Amino acid sequence: MKRKLLSVCLAIVLAGSSVTVNAAENTAQEQQVLEDGNFSSEEGGSETLQKENEASQDKEEIAEEIQENKESQESQNKDETLKEIQNDGEETGDTVQSQIEQESEDEKDNVEGALKEVEEENDIDEIPDDEVESKDELEALEIQQENEKDDIEIPKKEVRKAGKILEDEEKTLDSLKLEVNDGIEPMGAPASITVKNVAELTTALKNAAKSATAKNPYTINVKAGIYNITSALAIYSHVIINTEKETVLNISKDITVNSYVTLNLQGSTIKYSGEKSKYALYIKPGVKDVSIMGGIVEGGGVYLNKAQNIEIKNTVFRRYKENGVFAKESTLNSIEGVQCYGGITGISLTESKAETIKNCKLQDFTDNGIKLTGEGAVVTEISKNDLVSVSKEKGNETNGIYLKDGAQTGSIKNNEVNTCYIGIYIVGARVGSISNNKVLRVGEHGIYLANNSLATGSISGNTVKSFKRSAIQLYTGCTVKGKIINNVIQDGKGTGILITGPTNKKKGSVVGNIEKNNISNCTGDGIGIYHASHCGSIKNNKLDTIGGNHNGNEGDYGIIVDSMMKADTYCKDITNNEIKNVTYAAIAIYSGPSASTSTIYQDTAYVKGNIANNKIINSGTYKPSKDWKQEIANGGKKGCLSGIYVDTHARVKGDICNNTVDIVGEHGIYIHLMSFVRSIYGNSVTNSKEAGIEIFESTVEKDIYDNTISNAGTNGIAGGRNGIVKGKIRDNIIKNTKGCGIYLDLSKFTEISKNKISGVKKHGIYVTDKSTATKIQANTISMSNAVDGCGIKTSEDSIIAKIHKNKIEGKMSYGVRTAGAMRNMEISNNTMTTSNSSKEQFNPIRLMNGRGFTYTVKNNNITGNKTNYGIRIEVGKAQITGNTVKKMTYPIYVKSNKYVVTIKDNKISENKNNSIKTAGKKITTNKVELQSVKNLKGNKAKVSWKKRKDISNYLVYQSEKKGKSYKKIEDVRGNSYTIPRLKKRKTYYYKVRGYQKDGNVMVYTDWSQEKSLKITK
Repeated sequence: MKRKLLSVCLAIVLAGSSVTVNAAENTAQEQQVLEDGNFSSEEGGSETLQKENEASQDKEEIAEEIQENKESQESQNKDETLKEIQNDGEETGDTVQSQIEQESEDEKDNVEGALKEVEEENDIDEIPDDEVESKDELEALEIQQENEKDDIEIPKKEVRKAGKILEDEEKTLDSLKLEVNDGIEPMGAPASITVKNVAELTTALKNAAKSATAKNPYTINVKAGIYNITSALAIYSHVIINTEKETVLNISKDITVNSYVTLNLQGSTIKYSGEKSKYALYIKPGVKDVSIMGGIVEGGGVYLNKAQNIEIKNTVFRRYKENGVFAKESTLNSIEGVQCYGGITGISLTESKAETIKNCKLQDFTDNGIKLTGEGAVVTEISKNDLVSVSKEKGNETNGIYLKDGAQTGSIKNNEVNTCYIGIYIVGARVGSISNNKVLRVGEHGIYLANNSLATGSISGNTVKSFKRSAIQLYTGCTVKGKIINNVIQDGKGTGILITGPTNKKKGSVVGNIEKNNISNCTGDGIGIYHASHCGSIKNNKLDTIGGNHNGNEGDYGIIVDSMMKADTYCKDITNNEIKNVTYAAIAIYSGPSASTSTIYQDTAYVKGNIANNKIINSGTYKPSKDWKQEIANGGKKGCLSGIYVDTHARVKGDICNNTVDIVGEHGIYIHLMSFVRSIYGNSVTNSKEAGIEIFESTVEKDIYDNTISNAGTNGIAGGRNGIVKGKIRDNIIKNTKGCGIYLDLSKFTEISKNKISGVKKHGIYVTDKSTATKIQANTISMSNAVDGCGIKTSEDSIIAKIHKNKIEGKMSYGVRTAGAMRNMEISNNTMTTSNSSKEQFNPIRLMNGRGFTYTVKNNNITGNKTNYGIRIEVGKAQITGNTVKKMTYPIYVKSNKYVVTIKDNKISENKNNSIKTAGKKITTNKVELQSVKNLKGNKAKVSWKKRKDISNYLVYQSEKKGKSYKKIEDVRGNSYTIPRLKKRKTYYYKVRGYQKDGNVMVYTDWSQEKSLKITK
């Protein structure tokens, strides 16, 4: 027991480094032993084995020496020493051992055997082959093991000298107590040394390996100078290295860094020329708490493998072969202010975590500036980095910031990426938000999410300029839960914002709102939603100068929602966007395939709500060449040049409303080819080269109303080839069109009413080619010298039930011109006025081709300019009654007498000729003069009138009530008629009217005055 206690005390003294051996007091032999203990790092494995054997022998000899020479004194010295310690309030040997166990597990290990600690921590045989980069590193690790063994393997004479400390009668109790305390817990200041050459640096590192602890780190200050180091360097735990400015460490082998190491390399340079390793600094597995601060590292980067809590700040890596910073299955506190020039990747984290990557400059990389790989790759923030690659061209696909295979980051913000193939590339990975980045001069995409990537926040405030495919793109199953908002996109040879998936799979992408983006000078689309993708609202965006590729696919539209497959592609609504200078349509909804008559793709592309409050200027600017058919064969298009374009089975489930459309290559609003919209209202369309609004082989579920259309190149509102409006075309203002105000061609409209049409060059309202407009009523149409123009015109195969209460005025050829109909038609209560003639003579109402049905023309008010006919009937059955016609050449003209035409009860005045002109006669309709009504014997009444030459027959009417309920009594050719068998003492009332026939045409005169007669005899 006594021997064991003495051995413990000796171990405490020796392992605690509190005994300083003075070389001057040693014998030559002892000095040589000490020097042999610090053998060169160039020695091989056999020397290591020899040292281990010698260490074992020396330990046995130490124990024997203590037993032989000190046995007799051990107990006495121990008792005296411990007694004095107790008297002074100090702890005994057993108490010392107990205190060590309580305070620190590491200190207890030192007491029980420093060698065991060294073997456990630095066993070379336990280092995996893949964690040792070179033979030099192996040798460095061997040096560490041997040096730490030297702390235990003290030569025999030194052991004897140490043993004499307890034997020396003159040694004071304080001295012994100090030595014991030093062995338990060193209390001195941390060691610090300044070196100025390679030898001193090497020695300092060896000494640090022996003595540095967490409580007493070892600081090495390296003076400025050039250090040519040919052997491997190992920086062991609890070491701080400070280098002065202009320090250059030329190393040919990598530097191994252990735990709790700080490298302050400010203003200094490490030049690595090694060939075996691609990294100048190697942080091995299990290492933790390392800081690399400042300096320049040339020729190699830094490699982390299963390391923890690593910090790299303000260090420059350049001319390295692969990665500036590479981490595998490691954890980094931050990578900040790092600069990487050259190599494949600047910063690469594989299955590694980092708090931040910020304020770094990454330049001239050939693959990635910042790369995160694997689900374990998690970075809280990637911000304020400056990335510039060597190429933006295909074939050298470089990425500025690249996340793949499940990697994650909280945010990517305030970075600047320049001259890359893809600026920010998220593939199969996850990001919180992407904001306020600048991405310039990219060969393909600015910000690109692919393969089921997820952004839980928004893509906002980014600037993307000079790109070739897309500025911001989501491809194949990606999701942005936030918005794409406030981005500036300029100067691209592709699409500004593209949300899409593959054309052969239902793997589209999803985003929230797309709003407040500023997109200009892009040759593709401004915003494109394609192939099973969808988004929230597309609103408040500004787009200018969009299109120019003319490729017929993903290009040339301001905003497009395009399915091209049997999968839903949609947005919530499209509102409040400002779109200028677009090659094709400013807004397009397309549900493909083109020109198909099948409904298999019906409604696969749609807007859930409205297309509303958008401002569109100068859309559809594409001008095909003379060989435009060949352009189309090559993928181009002639068409789709509208302001708002809903095409090929697409649907707007809400309304197209309150949009402003000005200067359009074709139609202002075009619903085309089996598409649907609920209503179209409140829009302003000006200066369209074709129709302001056209419904072509498509359906409006409700009304087209309250729109203002002016200066249309063809028609204001048009329906073409089975265009259908289930509600009304009402309350629209249409003016100065080069064609018609409202034009129906093979279309079905329920009602056209209360529209104001003026300044048109052809017809106010034209219904033709099997079209239907059940009612045309209460419209106001003002014509201005239209050539062959009509206020309202219908064709012979159209279906019109009623033309009613319209007001038609101005210079025109016809007020209402019907070229036939498929059913009975009523033309009633219209007002038609003209002040002078147009190039054609004015016929307020002209009836043509009326076979198989009857025109009813009644209660119209017609005022002409004393040219031509008020009502002209050419072919067909007609009832002309109750009309007021004045200031015409003839009020009514019936060209043919083959059809039954009845003309009666019209008010005719102020015409050149107030008679009715038929095919063979001129018949006046002035009222018959009723001369007398007399009571004859036998309860009879004789009615007499004045006979006229232009009247062949007279009709006698009788009533028992004044002014009403008249019944025809007789058709008479003479000038009187006697009515028999009347009731005595009863009063009767009589009226007479005449008529003339021309074939089947019958013209009635006005009624005579009414006369009464009381039967008295």
